[in-house]
Amino acid sequence: MLVARFARSTKAWLKDRVSVAEKKLVHICEYHPVAVGAIALVATTCILFVLDIVYAPSPKEILVEAHGLLFDVLLFGVIILSVDLWRAKRERVIRY
Repeated sequence: MLVARFARSTKAWLKDRVSVAEKKLVHICEYHPVAVGAIALVATTCILFVLDIVYAPSPKEILVEAHGLLFDVLLFGVIILSVDLWRAKRERVIRY
């Protein structure tokens, strides 16, 4: 009985903590997008730096990955641009 009660209270406490953390994360992402981008850039750079040291890729592999990255950026750029144009058109239609 005591264990079940403790488990329920722990579950409720954990749910409240996750809710608070989620609200803070949404607030940070909404009002500080540059800071979130900078943190993501630094984290990604650190991970890639460690992986480069561990695996020591050859120049040919780096060239292949660079082309893949270029095409990924191009593809995501086109997708984001099209979604933004669609959103702007929809917003104009709703406004007028």
